[in-house]
Amino acid sequence: MSVVKKAERNATTFAAECLTGLRRAEALRPRIIGEAPRTVDEALTLYNELLTAASASNALAGLMSEVHPDEKI
Repeated sequence: MSVVKKAERNATTFAAECLTGLRRAEALRPRIIGEAPRTVDEALTLYNELLTAASASNALAGLMSEVHPDEKI
């Protein structure tokens, strides 16, 4: 039987994880509001990607704030 050690999560690594999604959303915004021609479907696809990235970070932060035993996280 093998024992799998779970990765240690501290406040710094957790913040970095959450910021990754927000940075992804920030990177998508200029592509949505830019002047380049695009179809409605292309614009909505980019917008959906932005919302998904931001929402995932928000959901992770919200969940962990409720269930993680370390208050810093």
